[in-house]
Amino acid sequence: MGTAQHPGRRLRVGRSGPRHWTNDDVQTLANLSRALFDAGVLPYYLHVLDRVSGAAHFDLPEQRAREIAGALAACMPGYLVPRLVREVEGAPAKLTLEPRFG
Repeated sequence: MGTAQHPGRRLRVGRSGPRHWTNDDVQTLANLSRALFDAGVLPYYLHVLDRVSGAAHFDLPEQRAREIAGALAACMPGYLVPRLVREVEGAPAKLTLEPRFG
């Protein structure tokens, strides 16, 4: 978790990810974003799960993650909406995934 300066306030930058059966709904992630911000943590990344051994039961299809990100963006102020990203092997940076609105 990194830190960012804000006039009169120090914010930490947080990362999370939607996981099947744990936080794969908009209300849970909205509550998490609000709670993080109240604790001085700015929601920054929402990671799509890396395909690693032993984590398949938490996998959420990318399309569903995009739908959740779109619904989150539609109901929250922009500063509380983390960017949906995926790590791509060999890429120089995280790949930003566009939210799906609908």
